[in-house]
Amino acid sequence: MTPDPHGLDIIGIGTILAIIIGIANICLLIALLYVYLKSYKQLKSKFTMGLLVFASLLLLQNVVSTLFLVLNMFVGPGSHSFEIGRQEFPLSSINIIQLIALSILLKITWE
Repeated sequence: MTPDPHGLDIIGIGTILAIIIGIANICLLIALLYVYLKSYKQLKSKFTMGLLVFASLLLLQNVVSTLFLVLNMFVGPGSHSFEIGRQEFPLSSINIIQLIALSILLKITWE
């Protein structure tokens, strides 16, 4: 995509915004993990353990997606043999991690 007449690259701005949101999510999830871990040490409940696993998987998802965005920004799509620019692998891995996390949340909520 070509930059707009004002010199702003919409895709670049979107990528930077997504990276900032990803970093914010990582910080929030680390804070949640701290609270859940503190609670688990006191209660030893199965539900809190599930929340710990769920938040850990969401943290992993955000780290992976943010890392791919950062690598894509600096390396560029399609310029390397491991094809970091192909969106199928990052999107699939994110969706798989989300599926696992949501399954765990549903299981602990249902019980």
